Amino acid sequence: MGYNEASSYNDQGIEEYNRKNYRKAEELYNKAISEDPAYKWALYNLGLVYQALNENEKAIEAYKKAIDIDPVYADAFNGIGSCYYDMINYKQAAYYYEKAMECDPKLKYPYYNLGLIAEKEKRMNDAKKFYEKALEIDPTYGRVYNGLGIIYYNEENYDKAMENYKKAIETTPTLVYPYYNIALIYDRKGDVENTKLWYKKALKVDPKYEPAMKGLEALGENPANISTESVNTEENISEDILERYGRNLNKMAKEGKLFEPIEREKEIQSVLEILYKRIKNNPILIGHPGVGKTAVVEGLAKRIVENKVPEFFKDKEVIELSIGNLIAGTTYRGQMEQKVKDIINEVVKRKNVIVFLDEVHTLVGAGSTSGSNMDIAQMLKPVLARGEFPCIGATTFEEYRKYFEKD
Repeated sequence: MGYNEASSYNDQGIEEYNRKNYRKAEELYNKAISEDPAYKWALYNLGLVYQALNENEKAIEAYKKAIDIDPVYADAFNGIGSCYYDMINYKQAAYYYEKAMECDPKLKYPYYNLGLIAEKEKRMNDAKKFYEKALEIDPTYGRVYNGLGIIYYNEENYDKAMENYKKAIETTPTLVYPYYNIALIYDRKGDVENTKLWYKKALKVDPKYEPAMKGLEALGENPANISTESVNTEENISEDILERYGRNLNKMAKEGKLFEPIEREKEIQSVLEILYKRIKNNPILIGHPGVGKTAVVEGLAKRIVENKVPEFFKDKEVIELSIGNLIAGTTYRGQMEQKVKDIINEVVKRKNVIVFLDEVHTLVGAGSTSGSNMDIAQMLKPVLARGEFPCIGATTFEEYRKYFEKD
């Protein structure tokens, strides 16, 4: 039985799943499980396959096996809840969503899903509370803004509905529903031109979105004439503060600028498992210079871009920060502190960033100035301890023993 073989089959299964070749994915996940019966990721992914095939009983069985391996596997509890939701058993669904929340209070999906149940049961105030809690965890969760918009629309509070639909577009420009829903607001108000405009915007996002096509046809327009150019929702995009002081490894992976790591599957999987934790989610890669520590992180970025990671990681971005760039130009302590505070605030706000710090030992003492003991490491400690700053560090054995082993 081999961990690396299981990981390889699992990755192949993810590729087939993304192509919607569900039976082939099922076969590959089962091969992964045969190689390593304790490989929980494959069991979880098998549950996703069975859900896609509407085989909910089999999905529940797969998720429960994953939970047998990891009793606090929040995503698996959430998956069981989704199965019961699809089976219109909302009581059981709610039970498992709540179990997911107990295992990981920072997992956004069960709050959103409980909001859906509350909507189905006409408990709109409860639905709003669950959606708002999901947004506390992830302020960029576009589907939740869209859900809130629908509630306010049905309450005829069109200003609040519009506000939430626009936030949905701002955070998730490729989500078609808020564009269509804004068209419905203008339709209610009798504004034909803006109704047409927003139907067209919906069709630019998804040219086959039938409700928008029918809406345009009802207004005498031919949907076939709509351009399929992508919608640019931001007129002015400010420079990303994180990329100002580092490099976005996801972008580099998309551009083919990263090498494929060789025989690093086990290390990448270990990094994923540590990052998945609610706290103490900061793995450190230790080894001699040149052994390939950076390659592990670049391999993780490639996996994310290629959609070969569990659901929790699919929206993550890996940013390598340069400590030298952070310190550059900071003569006074206040300047450096402000840079670090800005970066911390950005990571905490965005929720989807994984920071990589090569030669992480250089943080100790970095940025401190005459008359002050404050350095970057001390500034990061509180957010690292709370699990709010997912970070991968890399250092040598000697520097690890010197600076980190006692912590």
